[in-house]
Amino acid sequence: MLPFLTLLGFAAAMAAPTPLPPPPVEGLPPHLSVMCTVRDWEGQGIKHYPGKLCHFFPDGRLLAATDDYLTLYSKDMGQLWRAPHTLHHMMTLTPDENYLYGLGSEIALIDGKRNRYDTVLKIDMKTGAELARFSTREHIDQLKKFSPNGHKTWKQAPNYWWKPDYDIEHTHGNTVFVIPKSTRTEPAYREGNILLNMNQIGLMVYLDSELKKILKIYHRTGKFQQHDLQLLPNGNILSYVNLNRHFSRIFSTLEEWDPETGEVKWQFKEKPSSNFYSHVSGGLQLLPGNLVLFSDTTKFGKYILIRRDGERVWMRPSGWTNPQTKLPGPVQTVKAVDLTEFMKNNKGG
Repeated sequence: MLPFLTLLGFAAAMAAPTPLPPPPVEGLPPHLSVMCTVRDWEGQGIKHYPGKLCHFFPDGRLLAATDDYLTLYSKDMGQLWRAPHTLHHMMTLTPDENYLYGLGSEIALIDGKRNRYDTVLKIDMKTGAELARFSTREHIDQLKKFSPNGHKTWKQAPNYWWKPDYDIEHTHGNTVFVIPKSTRTEPAYREGNILLNMNQIGLMVYLDSELKKILKIYHRTGKFQQHDLQLLPNGNILSYVNLNRHFSRIFSTLEEWDPETGEVKWQFKEKPSSNFYSHVSGGLQLLPGNLVLFSDTTKFGKYILIRRDGERVWMRPSGWTNPQTKLPGPVQTVKAVDLTEFMKNNKGG
């Protein structure tokens, strides 16, 4: 559905170096997961698996989403099941790995134009069957009452180097997150509920685990185009804020903030702030030792590791080339993971 993300996640498979170069800080996981590519901390591709979104299981199984299917592979890369789910941006499993929540799309033909709305799917990991669905189209009137921009739609530009299969965007969801146990006691933040973030209408929506009820709708004043929102055990939200405005300046930040008051508890921005402006994508990960790993598309795509005080520890280019700029291209997200068991048990190619 969104081939742009397939291109962002693609990187050529390369032979794994032996041994792996160590992480820049002792104790960090040894691998980087970039969509469906496994990299080392030198940025070298170890292996690319088929798909644009992937989840790697320690027993060698692989869950992979393409533009047409969602497939669960065995450790030998045989198909355990394949279902016609088209997911984008993000998919996340429940802690028991029995269910998957993913972002899907719904296209409606209105006045001759293909209008795209987001859906959230709950999928049975045993069979691949869809168990529940939340449609933003069915709730658009309720949602737009909370939208700070009056629910302006986004018309696709004709000169993109990737070709979308829709003309008008209404919600642009980019985060679906299973809420963990935290210090929050309010019903919306109950463990197992779902957090949906939508850039186009500037809203965060909390859903029950069965996707039947909207529990809370929240707009963050003055913060636009957030990505990769995560509720932390301390009850705060960690997010990648693509667009901040201060007078004539436009810049990006990484922030930890209170979801009830909006108070910012921690913020990272570059000096000068214009040195960090990632306007199209972004992801971040809080790591042990007060470290934060994130992707950055300022001037060219890269991965960066910082300390909470802003000190830059490490940086590598994204590893794929943007066909327009000929520079390292943007990447939606990067995560530090330990895939040692997966790579030992997976026998595919």
